[in-house]
Amino acid sequence: MSDITANLGLPVIAAAQAQKHVTHNEALRLLDTLVQLVVLDRNLSAPPGSPDEGERWIVAASPTGAWAGHADDIAAWQDGAWQFTTPKTGWVAFVADEGTLLVWSGSAWGDFFATVTSIQNLALLGVGTAADATNPFSAKLNKALWTAKTAAEGGDGDLRYTLNKEGASDVLSLLLQRGFSGRAEIGLIGDDDVTLKVSADGSSWKTALVAAKSNAAVHFASAPPSSWGGVRRQTSALVAAITVEPTRLRTFLVDDLVTALIGAGVWDKLDGLYLFAAADSQAALLNWINPASTAASAVNSPTFTADQGFTGDGAASYVDAGFGLGALAHYQLDSASMFVWSLSDITATENLIATAGNSRSRIVPRDAGGKLRTNANNLANDLVDVADSLGLFTWSRGSSSAYDRYRNATSLGSATQASDSIGTGNLAVGRFSSRQFAAAGVGAHLSASEVTALYDALAAYLTELGAI
Repeated sequence: MSDITANLGLPVIAAAQAQKHVTHNEALRLLDTLVQLVVLDRNLSAPPGSPDEGERWIVAASPTGAWAGHADDIAAWQDGAWQFTTPKTGWVAFVADEGTLLVWSGSAWGDFFATVTSIQNLALLGVGTAADATNPFSAKLNKALWTAKTAAEGGDGDLRYTLNKEGASDVLSLLLQRGFSGRAEIGLIGDDDVTLKVSADGSSWKTALVAAKSNAAVHFASAPPSSWGGVRRQTSALVAAITVEPTRLRTFLVDDLVTALIGAGVWDKLDGLYLFAAADSQAALLNWINPASTAASAVNSPTFTADQGFTGDGAASYVDAGFGLGALAHYQLDSASMFVWSLSDITATENLIATAGNSRSRIVPRDAGGKLRTNANNLANDLVDVADSLGLFTWSRGSSSAYDRYRNATSLGSATQASDSIGTGNLAVGRFSSRQFAAAGVGAHLSASEVTALYDALAAYLTELGAI
């Protein structure tokens, strides 16, 4: 019979052995070292200066002093001396200063979890946070990656993420939240059609679109007539406010313009957008941003031409937007923009878009001196040379001290004019002007790239209508 045990190497008591307690105590000390193995550190190559009884370490590479020749061994301070144990394959140690488990592979200590190839039927799993009964799998992290197993690794290069629900009336969805309050949900929500819902507060939900499982038809909220096909809800709202239903082609042109402005981030900055180049005067007076409640009115019968716009009489006829600039959501004293598309090349000092009764907010495309004249929430006129008065004229204020002006999205530089107040009275388009105007709008400050996007979208729309 061997004088040590096969696995832990514990000394055994021989028959008729004298001083049996010595062998017994040595075995107990080894058990005390190796059972429930917890080491303080695994990075020391030299013994610590004042170890406490029973403390253990994994000896690092190239050890010195009393630890020399014992790399990777377990060093235990017992009875005032170092006791070393050589690990065997599969031994596990908890490293206290790292809070991790190591396993001996037979040649090196390695991460215990890297050796785990199967974990089955876990009740809870939390990554960076605590899981609970409601969320048995929980993760708190900033990035996550799923990548396909390549063919070289024995896979096929594909990655298909499968989610499954039990019955048609159950929910299978991806819920998007802010501050743990729902804002969007997409999936099979109570049936087997793909549904997208949105919410402003996490409690009241609206369906944005549904893709039917039976025929792949896509149905939008506030759906337009079937002859239109699928269009944005903003387009649908505008078309619903038009008395004479527009043609399919015109509806798609409207939707293209709306889509372009939304994609460029311009739409959400506007309070008013008027496309006077419309099929009839009723449609021309609608505010595209809020067509159901903020239609403009034609004062003293400005001349309307289909797909061109209105023309004032130079004195009393104009379009009244029906609102003042001071009460708008986006148009502010130091963040504001105003634009108008002129179809007439006229040299005259007459407003084409302005607040009534003063000149704090206005555009004169080309005055009697051949200059673009603008006021951006200030009384002092700014003048800059322009070759003609055709196209889109825009000013955009992004600070209290200056604003930018553009013609057809080409910068005309900055005007160093301080803002002092917003003009009073309703916004008027074509007041005191005999120019023909095809489009106009107001809103928050627009960057140079956003002015370009606005011009490109309006130009494409007006070109398709034959206005330009």
